[in-house]
Amino acid sequence: MRAENEARAAVLAAAKGMLERGLTSGTSGNVSARLAGGTIVITPSGLPYQDMVPGDLVVITMAGEPVSPGGGGLAPSSSGPIRHRESATYRSMQPS
Repeated sequence: MRAENEARAAVLAAAKGMLERGLTSGTSGNVSARLAGGTIVITPSGLPYQDMVPGDLVVITMAGEPVSPGGGGLAPSSSGPIRHRESATYRSMQPS
């Protein structure tokens, strides 16, 4: 599993890469990565990818509850049902 700073950089690079390749626009979609300790770093809701910096990303629990808001108190991605499916996927991928 990645350290938080490394995960933040990877999530941001993936989000901006999707934008550059025309796979998303504006504030649609989300990108996340699993952290040690059972948390997830995820893109925030309502902030265009081109404006994001690593400190804007949000850390949430596997249940989707915010652990630390992004810069300026940003909320996690608003795609709640997707976030919970991602959480189930992350739980299933945890090492035994």
